[in-house]
Amino acid sequence: MSIFDIPLVIPRDLAGMSFWLNIHNQEHLQLVNKVQSAFPSVTIPLFDLGIWPEAMNNQMYQLAAGNTRLSGYNWVGVHQVMTDSISQLYKIQSYDFTEVDIDNEPSWRQFEVLHGQWHQLARAAAGIS
Repeated sequence: MSIFDIPLVIPRDLAGMSFWLNIHNQEHLQLVNKVQSAFPSVTIPLFDLGIWPEAMNNQMYQLAAGNTRLSGYNWVGVHQVMTDSISQLYKIQSYDFTEVDIDNEPSWRQFEVLHGQWHQLARAAAGIS
């Protein structure tokens, strides 16, 4: 299943967002695996994008690895690092997702649409159907 097979969700939709995060994280893992196979000498930063701040509302939460504290906005930041790394290797268009306001539904929707477009470009470049 792809993130394109599920409807757009908003962060306050806990059930929908949980499902979307899981599928979205799987998409990124698949992309990173393809990139690592195609470019074995390159290390792509890998973050668990299936984790969202407690109650999905920007509260701080503790990541197991390194005890790094992240907010929902930092989820967008680490996500940007992954997408930029993949975009550079495959020479595909990247978008600046760091300006998304996760508490603003139109801003979040724009992120979902642009990021969906990025996923389509990345999947095509990586040879994922």
